Amino acid sequence: ETRDLVESLHRMAKAEHRRGILSPVVLPVRTASIDGKNKATLRWHDLCRLAGVDKQQASVEDIKEFFRKNFPQVQVCAPRDGEPYGLIRSHTVTLVSSLAAYGLHIRNIPGATNEIGALTETLRELHNAYGRTDIIEMVTTDAGNTSLPTNTLIVKTYKWDYYSQIKSEHGSIYTEATRALGGQSGDAAEATHTERRAGKDVTYHIWRCDLTSTGWLDWWHARGLIRVQRITVDTDTGETTVGNRYYVCSRNIADIEAGECLLLSRKHWRCENEGHWTADVVWKEDARRTPWITHPKAVFALGLLRMIALNAIAILRAMSRRSYCSKPPPWADII
Repeated sequence: ETRDLVESLHRMAKAEHRRGILSPVVLPVRTASIDGKNKATLRWHDLCRLAGVDKQQASVEDIKEFFRKNFPQVQVCAPRDGEPYGLIRSHTVTLVSSLAAYGLHIRNIPGATNEIGALTETLRELHNAYGRTDIIEMVTTDAGNTSLPTNTLIVKTYKWDYYSQIKSEHGSIYTEATRALGGQSGDAAEATHTERRAGKDVTYHIWRCDLTSTGWLDWWHARGLIRVQRITVDTDTGETTVGNRYYVCSRNIADIEAGECLLLSRKHWRCENEGHWTADVVWKEDARRTPWITHPKAVFALGLLRMIALNAIAILRAMSRRSYCSKPPPWADII
């Protein structure tokens, strides 16, 4: 049963937490990042094989009905051009505040909904697993997993804080963020960070707006709005690109330094850079496809096993400090 694997994942995380391995070293707050990931794509012949029908004779509606009844975790898509296909998606929850980016939970996103529609259940399962511990104090989400109902749930029901990206589709809270912070220039930035990356100079600026006394309309729990600007300069060509991201936070701005807010914005993506990317590129997860893992239940089970394995390896890497510096060894050495 995959339920046993999920419980094993939770027990391992709690054991590492008791050992102190998951203490907040990278961030000042125990922070979990929630992100969506496509775990598998099932081609038309895979869908028909699972349904037990000939692909030349099968109809899209019959296939959709079969998967709705038997494998509701599969989203059957019918593009205008090309053959229909199925997607198996999941929410992954990664502890990004510890030295090792540690996978805390994984849950299938039902085919009939999207990431934000499934987030309520993901949060409920996450709280059931870790609510009696202090592993999580704050949750970070990208724009696709941010909404007023779920962010209210995070604060009101589960007593966690949130740090969430917002875009124009989030309405008045985004409008207020751009009004209050959009006109600020680099000279007025509360914090600035510059680094060299892949032959380019990357500079980050951050500005904040304090909402401590009022919140904002229905976002009564919002305590701060944040704008992070990223300026990338290609030193060979002189080409410059500028991008801005906006965030809303439920923790008082006075309790978090500007530089720490910038870290929260950037370290959210450890879920991708040290989780999904590591599995796909370093451990070649996408290249190691075998016929039996096109089965929806097998995809989820294998995803759990891989998260458990990657956690163990991430802990090993975090504890294997090189004697001459504080950086962890490269993945090639760990392999």
